[in-house]
Amino acid sequence: MDEDGAVDVDNPSPSSSPRSLMAPSFSLVVAPSKEGEVYSPEVNCILMILCVLVILIFGDGKDIGNAFGIVVSLVMLITTILLTLVMIMI
Repeated sequence: MDEDGAVDVDNPSPSSSPRSLMAPSFSLVVAPSKEGEVYSPEVNCILMILCVLVILIFGDGKDIGNAFGIVVSLVMLITTILLTLVMIMI
């Protein structure tokens, strides 16, 4: 990193990148069958573990359905609030 905070593109060492301090690095695999498709095995594993935990915590299909309904309602409420804020600012 230069004295002005710029990252040297020719030297992509992990210590020269300020982004390396913020988030862990994940490997990306480009799918050969479809153009523009990217696959990250680590993120896929994390999502699998979270799905299994949700199923173990809720157990019953009725409880998962109720939780899904609550989450959809909250997403709609948050979207409405954010859209209202944007409309007020414009």
